[in-house]
Order: sequence, then structure tokens, then C-alpha cells
Amino acid sequence: NKPLRLYYLTQAGVAPPTFVAFTNRAGKLHFSVERYLENRIREQFGFAGTPIVIKSRARQRRA
Repeated sequence: NKPLRLYYLTQAGVAPPTFVAFTNRAGKLHFSVERYLENRIREQFGFAGTPIVIKSRARQRRA
């Protein structure tokens, strides 16, 4: 298994704030990675008390 590589995170929705994490793997993120990302988002952008949804998606390879 390759280690998880997070390429980028983008906001996809606003009510509730929804973010899509583009990674090298398809499937759900490990709960600890998801919690880490959620805490960093709250810390940097002030989403205190707001539910945050984080979805993951495998990055498309270039042709």
C-alpha cells in the first residue's frame, strides 16, 4: 500500500460547508486524517460550531 498523498482540498458547498479532498486513493479517508483536516479548517477559517463535511476523491491522472 502506498501512503496517502493529499494533493489539494477545495470547497464544494456552503450549507453545510463541504470540502472535497483530492488524494492518490479512492475511498473514505481514515477518521484521524478527516479529523485533522477538519481541525485545521476550523483553526484557519473560523468554522467554530459549524458542521463540516469532508469527502474524498481520487485525482484524475493526466492523459
